Amino acid sequence: MMHQATGGLIAADTTSLPEVLGGDRTWDYRLSWPRDAALALEIMLDHGHDREAAQLRNWLLRAVAGDVDHPSNVYGLDGSVVGRERLVDLPGYERARPVREGNTAGSQYQADVAGHVLVVFERLRRRGVQEDHLSWPLQQGLLRAVVANYEDKDQGVWEMRGEPQHYTYTRVMMWAALQAGVDAVRIHGLPGDVETWEEHRDQLAHEIWTNGYDPEVGSFVQYYGSTAVDASLLQLPKVGFVAYDDERMLGTVARIQKELTDRSGLLHRYRNLPQLTDLDDVEAFASSIGQDGFAGQAAPSVSATLQLADQLARCERVEEAVKLLDTVLGAANELGLLPTTFSTSERRATGNFPHSESHLNLIRVLDTLEVMQGRSSAQS
Repeated sequence: MMHQATGGLIAADTTSLPEVLGGDRTWDYRLSWPRDAALALEIMLDHGHDREAAQLRNWLLRAVAGDVDHPSNVYGLDGSVVGRERLVDLPGYERARPVREGNTAGSQYQADVAGHVLVVFERLRRRGVQEDHLSWPLQQGLLRAVVANYEDKDQGVWEMRGEPQHYTYTRVMMWAALQAGVDAVRIHGLPGDVETWEEHRDQLAHEIWTNGYDPEVGSFVQYYGSTAVDASLLQLPKVGFVAYDDERMLGTVARIQKELTDRSGLLHRYRNLPQLTDLDDVEAFASSIGQDGFAGQAAPSVSATLQLADQLARCERVEEAVKLLDTVLGAANELGLLPTTFSTSERRATGNFPHSESHLNLIRVLDTLEVMQGRSSAQS
């Protein structure tokens, strides 16, 4: 899934395989997302793939260097900016339409991108990887962009085509970006405008706890002013904003499990119409356009389900995590390859395939389970 010449990691080898059979949720995944690259880079280092990790690090630097003031959430394999999405006049898989070339998400503003890049580079520093004449100036540029765009709303990690919002996950990733910048100066002695970064970091933390967490519903919320949850909130502990076992995080997980799990046991990323609570009520969801700009409910996500399994495992709910993992593995094909999504009604894989993020999160869950089960054995 990595391009040998450029080091770019693609989301999937395919385009326009529908997430919902017969629907228009078709995307081109033959492109590279920085958040996938950051996750892959960390996993490669954990498993001793230093050469591939170096390639991916260099790809990330080249990609963001193209326009450090406006980093994109998706690039071409060579790190170039993705052009306008084009609809191709071809019958798609099982005659699904439209067939897409390119991805509109490349023109969206997604403020979480800097967080993914800066967090993984901080983790590289903690492993002893030295910054060079290019890498740290580029990261400083990303930090300046976070500060400059501090007030702006975005489309969120799910690439919503509706109105921009202050998504809680986005704001936390901006906080994480600033924290990484502060650590670079305070811990590693790199130059930078640390006072500005600390000021905005602290403002963000106060803002998130005030607007992104709702004590009345007992959970973090999808975006400011909403009471809904979405699966992106499972990632908040990963960047250190809140502990995995914090009661406010546990309340969020409980709501996610209750409100986003469908009858297959797999997890949806979000409810397209937050006011509708029955994810299996196809007719109700199909009757109007939701927050993502499409009618109907998206299919449950393999990757989001694995992120839930990881969260459960880290809270010592190992048996539940293993059960969820087994459910996900039931969606794999005979070679063990995982799709983007899964149709509960059709009992078959849907979406682009094989999906890099799904496999990266599978490795992450297995690593977590190995640690937690080893800890349990040691205690007994």
